[in-house]
Amino acid sequence: PDAHPCLSCNSYMEEEGNSPRVVLTGYQKRMAQVVTWKMELLERKYGVDRLMVIHLTPREAWNHTQWAKGFKSLLSNCMSKTYSDYLLVMERGSKRGRLHGHLVVACAKDVRTGYDFAARASAKSRGPQARWRTGANPALRAEMKRWDCGSWDKDKQRWTGKGKHLAYGFGYTRVEPVVSGQRFAYYLGGYVAKNLANRAPGDESRRLVRSSKGLNNFTVHFQFLNAWTHLYRQRLASFCALNEVKD
Repeated sequence: PDAHPCLSCNSYMEEEGNSPRVVLTGYQKRMAQVVTWKMELLERKYGVDRLMVIHLTPREAWNHTQWAKGFKSLLSNCMSKTYSDYLLVMERGSKRGRLHGHLVVACAKDVRTGYDFAARASAKSRGPQARWRTGANPALRAEMKRWDCGSWDKDKQRWTGKGKHLAYGFGYTRVEPVVSGQRFAYYLGGYVAKNLANRAPGDESRRLVRSSKGLNNFTVHFQFLNAWTHLYRQRLASFCALNEVKD
């Protein structure tokens, strides 16, 4: 149970103190759970060593339609021949309100062995400008080169990297391996809830989750087995009995 998203609200996120408590609808709870299942399936199919996270941000403040168009071009022209499967979870930032994506891909080689997760955590606590040694193996370094955004050129107003994603309207990008598939599944499911606290007008009924065909064997048409759904069934049975509803 600890490896799955909270079934009622978004208060389980790491930034709990800064995020408003948002009560989820039944559909939103199930969608968060589906994201968790998709991530767990990725780990079972490829192993955690081949999974890589890509934090993808567009150069401009895109809306959902622009995001879908840009990602579709990136997917068909750059990603489809390189990665076996992918899972994308959208999030609207709480500070600037800009849409960005958390993308998990299945790489052809091990990109996790040698990576210094402790140094990464220490650098993160020191701030965005902190320097540290990644310990990345050759496969991960090749991926870092593939998604290199370089630095921001204030004069030319563009990123100076050689990453192919820059040609499709994307800007700052960071790649790193997955610490634990189960933990990251929990984390990704949380983004579905966190996004609800920062929704902008027009965000309703927009897709927050995209995935490859190999991960499309899940549906939101299910019901959780918990005390609340058990009580619902008992009340429904009582209602049917009182009104002589047999079908």
